Amino acid sequence: MIGGNKESYNELIDIFTELSAKDGFTYTGEAGSGHYVKMVHNAIEYGMMQSIAEGIELLKDGYFKDINIKNICKTWNNGSIVASFLLETVYNALNKDVDINMVKPYVADTGEGKWAAMEAIENKIPCFNIIQSLLCRFQSQKEESFYCKILALMRNEFGGHNLITK
Repeated sequence: MIGGNKESYNELIDIFTELSAKDGFTYTGEAGSGHYVKMVHNAIEYGMMQSIAEGIELLKDGYFKDINIKNICKTWNNGSIVASFLLETVYNALNKDVDINMVKPYVADTGEGKWAAMEAIENKIPCFNIIQSLLCRFQSQKEESFYCKILALMRNEFGGHNLITK
C-alpha cells in the first residue's frame, strides 16, 4: 500500500518486490493514499476480529455445551468460507499453554479504527460493523462500565428486573 510520487515508486519497485509477499504490495496513488488504504485495511480487520470472537463465544455459551472450539477453528480453516489468518491466530492461541480465564478482556486500539469511523461519519458512509467493533474495543478498556450500571438500574426501575450487586 504505497503512495507517493509514481516515478519514485517505479525506481523502488525491486525493493518492494524483495520485501513483500508475491503480489503483496500495490501503488495506491498520491502521497498519503497508502497510509489511508492501510487504515481502511485495519478497520476491516477490527470488524472481522469482532465477528470471529462473537461467533466463538456463541459456540462456547450457546445451546450445545461440548463443542471443541480448537477443533472447530482448525476445521473452519480448511476449506471453509471463513478460513483466514485471523481464525488461524485463534487456533494457535488456544493451543498455547495459557489459561484463558486469566486473560483480562482488554482489547487495545491503535487509532486506525477511530480514524476509519470518523472518516465514515464525515463522508456519510454506513460502516456499522467497523464502528461497532471499535466501540466494543473501547468498552473492553473500561474497568467497570458506568453506562451498564445505569442500564441495570433503569431495567430494575421500570421492569422490576433483578439488580445484581457486589
